[in-house]
Amino acid sequence: MYGYKVNIKGLPETVFACSTMVDNYNWKNTNDSRTIEISISKSKSCTMIMNNKTYYFGEGTRLGCVLGNEERISFCDSGVQKEITTVAVRFEKISITAGELFFTDACDNSCFLLPAFWEETTQVQEIFGLLNKYIKYSTSNAIYDRAKCISIWFEIIHLIDKQTRAMLSTLQNSSANYYIKKLNFIIETQYNKKISLTQIAKEFNVSLSYLSSIYGSVTGQSFKDAICAVRLKKAKELILTTSLSLADIANAVGICDETYLRKRFKKFFGVSISEFKKINKGLTLYHEKPLRK
Repeated sequence: MYGYKVNIKGLPETVFACSTMVDNYNWKNTNDSRTIEISISKSKSCTMIMNNKTYYFGEGTRLGCVLGNEERISFCDSGVQKEITTVAVRFEKISITAGELFFTDACDNSCFLLPAFWEETTQVQEIFGLLNKYIKYSTSNAIYDRAKCISIWFEIIHLIDKQTRAMLSTLQNSSANYYIKKLNFIIETQYNKKISLTQIAKEFNVSLSYLSSIYGSVTGQSFKDAICAVRLKKAKELILTTSLSLADIANAVGICDETYLRKRFKKFFGVSISEFKKINKGLTLYHEKPLRK
């Protein structure tokens, strides 16, 4: 989910607030760096270009959050009407970090989490109602109505933040399990080769920090340790079932050299390779003896 981590200082000041129906909709963000714009729009179709990516939306209602002066344009095909309800506010100071939001961000309570857009959700109608309330009170100069606008704004942003965190938590199981299965398959089938999590992240089109984070949090071990564990278990099998030299075994399982194999083996299994061979030989001889009645 693409979105924003936001920290704000001060109270919101209305830049504009309106609800309208537009023909031949064609919009480009012209907000300044301290502005947050939240809108609910409805149309039969719409195209948005953001971060050099193009998004196509079919018929429906959606929420959009535009933060600061990021480059973003949105337009509808000729003849398509777009109903839009939007509120933009400016803060004294605002800090915005844009990028992919991951399930691990759901636990970060140091900021607000806002999505670039949502497709229709149960919260959209509630936010739509709050935006209309804001628009109503923003036309008044009364101090009491100004206070209502501030209260409504923070109710909106808290609601969006809460739903964003819920959506990120929901994504945890589906996306994390998908990537973990893929990573485990790579480990099991390519353990004897050089495996780079950085390269895998590029191939998956996700960030390295995301892959590393989900693997560690779900499996309880780092990706590097998981590879090492598989290599050592494969080495143990070869020690038991073949007469290969340790140098050949190390090479066969993707470990750089015999010395490193000996060191990692002892740390992982708790015994040296020499001790392991003796123990295994003893156990084999013991089990070959007939059981006494």
